[in-house]
Amino acid sequence: MKNRLHRFLLTILLGCGASAHAEQVIHVGAYDVHYVVLGTTFLSAEVARRYGIERAADLAFVNISVLRNGKSVATKIRGQARDLLEHAVELPFREIKEFASVYYIASLKFKDQEHWRFALQITPVGEADALEVSFQQQLYVE
Repeated sequence: MKNRLHRFLLTILLGCGASAHAEQVIHVGAYDVHYVVLGTTFLSAEVARRYGIERAADLAFVNISVLRNGKSVATKIRGQARDLLEHAVELPFREIKEFASVYYIASLKFKDQEHWRFALQITPVGEADALEVSFQQQLYVE
């Protein structure tokens, strides 16, 4: 089951080339929040087309998946990204379902070598309270 969840990420990472950042995980209570932030030019044209992701040198995509006990969990997800000057951008996540897995993807316009801080509120189905998740990423134009 976990292999299916990572199938989408693996497809993306295989289409990205060797310089792609590895997937990262944040553990919050009973949940594992997996995230990947990459420039869209790392994606092959075929992968981008398949998942409706626009490719551009100054455009990144944020991919979030949430697991509980190794199984994908549907969530409501809201989030913002802030650059070092505190310019905030809302991240309009959209859901992608593939087999028993669910992923959430948003796009972000950036400048070369910009540092971004991400703050997400993730509410898994059946939970009353949101999980607060934050991470940082530096992005590069390729």
